[in-house]
Amino acid sequence: MTGDAEDGLAERLLAAPGDVLLSEPAGVEEEARGDRAGDNGDQHREGDAGTDHEKGQQIELHVPAILPSRRGSEVGPKVTRTLGRRRLLVLVGAGLAMACTPIDQTGPIPTATPIPPLAAHPLRGIWPSEYRSAAQPVRDAYTWASTHEEILRYIPCYCGCGANGHENNYDCFVSAQAANGWITMDLHGLNCGTCVSITLETAAMTAKGMTVRQMRAAIDARWSKAGPSTATPLP
Repeated sequence: MTGDAEDGLAERLLAAPGDVLLSEPAGVEEEARGDRAGDNGDQHREGDAGTDHEKGQQIELHVPAILPSRRGSEVGPKVTRTLGRRRLLVLVGAGLAMACTPIDQTGPIPTATPIPPLAAHPLRGIWPSEYRSAAQPVRDAYTWASTHEEILRYIPCYCGCGANGHENNYDCFVSAQAANGWITMDLHGLNCGTCVSITLETAAMTAKGMTVRQMRAAIDARWSKAGPSTATPLP
């Protein structure tokens, strides 16, 4: 830079009222930097530390036209928001980890509901021990009777079980039923050959395609002399 240019720059800086603070010529700082560059390692560290006197010789420029203010771009709020988001992510991650962690159950593990006595589910093949220990014809009678209530409710029994409250041959094998397929097994059919025979004969006639009215007539004709009939309505 020429002498005229340097003089013009100095005049413009001095003409800016309140914007420039000059404590020493700019050459002072350049010489200090050059001297520090030639020192050895220890002197270089001491030069970096500096003294209060050297700090006072530095030029501080506050020219709004040349160095725009950065007050509007402070990083404090941005850093705070960033830390806030990180903290939120950490908390959310911790919550998910807790949600995925299995709960330690120190108490007894719940077991399946026990099946009530004499409960059976014929469609699933679930029967009590009384059924499993019976003879095969008896098991066949229970299996067929438990799934054909719509037929056996019109077929009477002639063993005298009407005195026990039975109204048809179906009652000899099933004492209660539920809509979900579960039944309560009646033990009467385990020890009654008449009940088992009437059921198996009805099953055979059903397989032949006979109607309920035809089967009822055949059972009445065959078993009416064996004993008193149950109060079974006609189909």
